[in-house]
Amino acid sequence: MIARPPRLSPAARTIQRIGAWQAPRRLRRFRYRLGFIVNPAGRGRALAIGLNPSTASLGRRDPTVDACCRSLAVRAGARELEMANLFALRSTDKRALIAAPDPIGPKNDCHLARACREADLIIAAWGAAFHPRIADRIAVVERIIAQHARAPVFAIAYNRDGTPAHPLYRPLDQPLLRFQPRSSPGNGRARRRWQAVRGPRLPPAPPDPGRR
Repeated sequence: MIARPPRLSPAARTIQRIGAWQAPRRLRRFRYRLGFIVNPAGRGRALAIGLNPSTASLGRRDPTVDACCRSLAVRAGARELEMANLFALRSTDKRALIAAPDPIGPKNDCHLARACREADLIIAAWGAAFHPRIADRIAVVERIIAQHARAPVFAIAYNRDGTPAHPLYRPLDQPLLRFQPRSSPGNGRARRRWQAVRGPRLPPAPPDPGRR
């Protein structure tokens, strides 16, 4: 558990969504990555890994993205927030993940691996394993994180089944918890990677072009 962050002024809590990016650029059935600059005065990139994307895009907000923005901007002081997911299928009904023949998406694992390598802080936030397909996918993504993450991994809270909690309807002012994978990381190197997690260390903020 990391220390409670300092209280920020109302101005510091303001969330900005600028410099946005997404993959693919034109969203259809799948969305692999969605990112924003949420705090130009912050440092580094925070990656939140959820269950699946809903309707959020470059021009459309949703409650999950906003909750992650509030949480990560206040807690970690991150400059950028990126959203990725276990499943890339865009749907507001999680039951579609069970009915669809391929809810993961053909390029999702590659995007997840790259997002983990580029992140300075990772938040696991995919929620409960409510079906065997979800549990199986969680085990795969935990291995991807263990193999590719170069940053500490945390959770907002934990569900009764040991999965990292979804950020909606959770207190956003509590200390982040060190992430504990449900499945075995697989090998000695991966286990040592999980055990080495410490508090978030984000890189220095980029220079302000307006200052000299």
